[in-house]
Amino acid sequence: MVAQGLLTRLGYSTDIAADGAQALLMTEEHSYHAVLMDCQMPRMDGYTATRELRRRERDHGHLPVIAMTAGALAEDRDRCMAAGMDDYVSKPVSADELEHALARWVNVTAPQAGNEDLRASVEYRLDELRGADTPAEQELVDRLVDHFLVRAPEMTSALYHALGRHDSQEIADQAHSLRGAAGNIGAVGLAACCQELEEHARSGEPASLAEAAPRLQDELDRTCRTLETVRSHPPGQEPG
Repeated sequence: MVAQGLLTRLGYSTDIAADGAQALLMTEEHSYHAVLMDCQMPRMDGYTATRELRRRERDHGHLPVIAMTAGALAEDRDRCMAAGMDDYVSKPVSADELEHALARWVNVTAPQAGNEDLRASVEYRLDELRGADTPAEQELVDRLVDHFLVRAPEMTSALYHALGRHDSQEIADQAHSLRGAAGNIGAVGLAACCQELEEHARSGEPASLAEAAPRLQDELDRTCRTLETVRSHPPGQEPG
């Protein structure tokens, strides 16, 4: 009831499942933008339900699953990710945390956004991370941007090497890592491309991988150009 009330305040309509088995049935009968998955439920828990959802999806798209759990430890998050969930909010869930999680994943697989939409998404995400926008918070965000600008091209290069070797496991691992980094800075187009590559790699679809791979560099270049324009100061220059 709490989650439903928060979602209504945020402008979302909701359906409620009593357990994981009912949730699976509902995802087959209706089209949803996302699933908020409680990890501990009767009959079928959230981990089992998510794994079964991913097994059934295969070539039929990807439904974002956001875990809702009282566990707040790193291993709790790792268990959620291992089950195939996309994100994680801990209880008691706040409206801000829930809104931010949904913003990261709802419509992430929509058609490629234009440069203005990408900039708006990145700026929104960086503003979230800045919080009170103190000098310390600003410096932290700038360091995050700098780290992405260095690491993302390296991760992309490793992903292309894995594609050249037809190493499905490495492709999936690298795409998953890059997807997380992209989602963290609001680059939804890059995150969606990585998600597509990861799914095709895990499903063993070389033809689909070949189709998705060329878009990766374009999305990365657009993202890096956008980040260079929205950071608060040039790389290497401390804020005054």
